[in-house]
Amino acid sequence: AERFPERVAAEPEVIARHYEHAGLAAAAITHYQRAGESATQRSANEEAIGHLRRALDLVATLPETRERHQMELGLQMAIGAPLSAARGWSHPEYEQTYARARALASLIGESPELPRVLAEMAGAYYHKGDLATTAEVAQEALAAAERTRDAFDLLSAQFLVGMPLFHPGHFSRALHHFEHTIKLYNPSEHGPLAYAVGYDSCVNAHGYAASCHIYLGHPDRALALSEAAVALAKRVEHPLSLAIALFWAGLVHFERGETDRMRERAGEVVDLAERLGFPMFLGAGKVFRGWARVELGEAEAGLAEMQQAMVELAGIGSGIGAPQWLAMLAERLRKVGRHDDTLGALALSVARAEKQGQHFYDADLHRLRAEILISDS
Repeated sequence: AERFPERVAAEPEVIARHYEHAGLAAAAITHYQRAGESATQRSANEEAIGHLRRALDLVATLPETRERHQMELGLQMAIGAPLSAARGWSHPEYEQTYARARALASLIGESPELPRVLAEMAGAYYHKGDLATTAEVAQEALAAAERTRDAFDLLSAQFLVGMPLFHPGHFSRALHHFEHTIKLYNPSEHGPLAYAVGYDSCVNAHGYAASCHIYLGHPDRALALSEAAVALAKRVEHPLSLAIALFWAGLVHFERGETDRMRERAGEVVDLAERLGFPMFLGAGKVFRGWARVELGEAEAGLAEMQQAMVELAGIGSGIGAPQWLAMLAERLRKVGRHDDTLGALALSVARAEKQGQHFYDADLHRLRAEILISDS
């Protein structure tokens, strides 16, 4: 550390290993955490997870004190961001991380980290498709943020409160919260925090607001907001947030009937997700790309891509948006004349919407069912 300070700064994992072998756990933990956070900044997410897991293993060897709980809480929150990118928010590892973080926050007492821990827990439930629990935990996050009065915690909680309102179809109410998030956001102050929490809340709020406007009948407002999301994601230079923004842009083009632009955005999402290892957006991008391929004459390849993508999304526990994915698949199956498969996919879509309270796509489900019934008559 004294003779090679530049190497310690550039490769903290090297000095961490030396401290670990010397039996100096606390110093090793500090440097493993720095190594993990540095890897997260480079979107080297698996590397980050490895360093932070090692730090957590070492924390478990320390005496159980309030200081140890505080140290572990910091590590659990640090590992959340690379886990969300590399595994997805719906993955059990991500949920377990924030369940442990919440338990630690309770052991410590009222801590400034609590609003962020609750917000990330709400996100985990949301991406699994558990909207009721999401709404409950998001309200807890908002109450905790109102106690701390931290602007970032408040905007994050406002965003999380809006999310479970969107999927049941409460578009105007959800839009209110997304617009509040955007109003509270300061790019220079809050943009860099995307690396700490895993995504930029304002980028996501723009995307959700765009979808609200789609379903409220304002396609031009939706397009403007989706383009603003992409521009903001590029400004904050956070790759996972860019994948989020490109996904929302693709969705807006899909709803506007702009197949070429949809396919272009889907290709960008897939390229970025494959390069940096974002399984959730790799799956979502492939659903869109497969849909567009069927529309453009590549029927079998497009359907195969959509079906494989849905298997991959289910594999990481992702349940949010499932009624729309299945309806999109049903529509493509109908286009190529696979009647029974169309009805099966549509029935599954309706069942998922009912079970999870995801009614945002009900109008299209009823439209598609009516078109099938008319064609059968």
